Amino acid sequence: MYSTSDQPRGLSFDSASVGVPQPWAVTCRRVEYAGEVIIAETLNPEWLLPLEGGLDFRVVLFTVPRRMRRRTVEDPRTALAVPARVPGQADQLGTELRAIREASARYVAGGERGGGELRAAMAAREQSLRGELAGRYTAAYAQGRIYTHPEVEVRPGDIFQGELPASWVDRLASELLVSACPELPFDDTLLPETLTPELVARVFKGLLQGEEAELALAFGQALALTRPEAIGFDPEGSQVVEIIAGLLDADSGHLPVAEVVAKLGSRHGIPRALAALYLMAFVRHARAELGLGGNHSVQSIRGGRFPADRITWDLVPEVEFCETLVDHSGWLRLDSEPTWNTILPYATLLHPDLRSTDGTGPAADQEALLLELLANLERQVTRLRVVIEELEAALGVRAAEASEVLNGLSALCDATGYQEFHLICQQRYAGPATLRNALALRDRLEQLAPAVTAIGDARQYLSGIAFGPEDGDLQLEHSAVSARIELTSLLENPSLWPSIEGRLGEFRTKYSGRYLAHHMRYYEQEQEIGRRLERLTPQVDALARFNEMPELGEPLGVDAQERLQVVGGSLKSCSTAADQIWLETRPRCQMCSLGLDEEAPRREADAAMDGVEVAMREYSRVLGSHGARMVLANPTSAQLTKFVELVQVADPSALADILNDDVVEFLRQFLTSG
Repeated sequence: MYSTSDQPRGLSFDSASVGVPQPWAVTCRRVEYAGEVIIAETLNPEWLLPLEGGLDFRVVLFTVPRRMRRRTVEDPRTALAVPARVPGQADQLGTELRAIREASARYVAGGERGGGELRAAMAAREQSLRGELAGRYTAAYAQGRIYTHPEVEVRPGDIFQGELPASWVDRLASELLVSACPELPFDDTLLPETLTPELVARVFKGLLQGEEAELALAFGQALALTRPEAIGFDPEGSQVVEIIAGLLDADSGHLPVAEVVAKLGSRHGIPRALAALYLMAFVRHARAELGLGGNHSVQSIRGGRFPADRITWDLVPEVEFCETLVDHSGWLRLDSEPTWNTILPYATLLHPDLRSTDGTGPAADQEALLLELLANLERQVTRLRVVIEELEAALGVRAAEASEVLNGLSALCDATGYQEFHLICQQRYAGPATLRNALALRDRLEQLAPAVTAIGDARQYLSGIAFGPEDGDLQLEHSAVSARIELTSLLENPSLWPSIEGRLGEFRTKYSGRYLAHHMRYYEQEQEIGRRLERLTPQVDALARFNEMPELGEPLGVDAQERLQVVGGSLKSCSTAADQIWLETRPRCQMCSLGLDEEAPRREADAAMDGVEVAMREYSRVLGSHGARMVLANPTSAQLTKFVELVQVADPSALADILNDDVVEFLRQFLTSG
């Protein structure tokens, strides 16, 4: 076994390894290929045949010179290297190497005293022997011969360089792969990194199962499975997809999968994992079918064995991708009649007890069970339509998506047999994932149905609340609760409703306390305003009489009178006691419907009352001024007495209570006299 500390892979030349294939992987044009290396003394004729079993190349290294007359290598990816001679001392070096390994295994125990130094010495000697043996074989192979396919020519001197056997295999395998397919049917220069089987699986998930979109896009463009102008999977124009289509057309639309994979590998340089990806892409794009054997072990993305007998275009995203997928596939064809097993990925979503059969049709009771399930589903859909209508009415929005889901399920219920059921599933859902989502929404609607009345009551309750400028904290809680009573989120997660109800209950408690305090404060202020208006009534009436006296000039305080009338008309009254106001189902007093945003008109009342008082003071000034002019014009003792009396009379506040028609007439004469 040749190996060094710098070589992670080892090539065994031990006698026990002679004739036994050793797995090998090589990267060529940024694609990883899997093959085998065989150390041999004699020829096995099977090595000359076309590669099978997912092998992308085969390298045979003979340890002794030999000639292969009249032998033809049938696969261009196979090479048999023969040394010009047996390297000198090869047997002795090999014997010593085996002795060192046996000694290391038997006598140098990990806990043995001094074992570390002994192991180090033996490892150093082993590495030295390997290097010496590799050097001897390098020269022997470089001067020997490489047997390949007649159309492939490889010069030994270009391959056998250096002392690392692993590098021989890498160079020889790469040379074979490039010679067999000089140009790949995709742009390998665009590959962002080496395309391994693991990355192929991730690209499949990204393109067809909605995972790792960025990775899928990067590799998808290089592999021509996406296009710059398209979003997601779109192999239109893919050379490999066209190659597969051509192979099917040439064989009446029906080919063994193994044959397709073999041709993709031998003619176009596509390794098995990548061939599996392209096959699935072709099935999806061309709406073809990949038949599965009866004992296949293809897995479902949901876990467990994939239940159908074939992978149709709509079932491609349901498959757990792996490079051995093609090993379980029997045939590739464009279309065929579905069997009972074909529909199981859809049917088992309705009931997991539906089972596969050995024949093409269902067991006697299976189709009957399917039709019974569809009848039950139709009744359920009818009931859920009412639920949606109630939700729409309660929340004031259209549940268009949910209604469309129910329409689809109703259409599915029209199927009269399993084949019609399958056709509707493909046309309506284009894959079990969509049907699975529709049934999940149905289940969530069922879960939400008992809460529909409560949801409507909650929305109506919250919509009837108004807030005053001092209620910012309460309004914030109101907004938080209202935002959660939203159709989309409730349909997505009905289990949210109990927590929403809890938050609503907490809000009601806080709101009730705030509302009752506001109700009491409001009517206390209303009563106070009413008492003040009652006390001011004589002055308001007096002002009205003064305004009817042209002798006093232009009317004063007219707008104040009007404002007082508005204030008086806006005053409410409510006799409901606080302990009689029920706020559990209605957010306002059942008698007055007072809102938190309503305030008693204190400012308006103050302004109007001030206007009346200002007008009355002005009339007082006018009366007093006229009386003063009369006294000054006739300064007699009698007039002085009269002036004093008039000044007293001129106070409108004093006049307000006695201002009748006689007094008004006296004042008018007084103002026109003198």
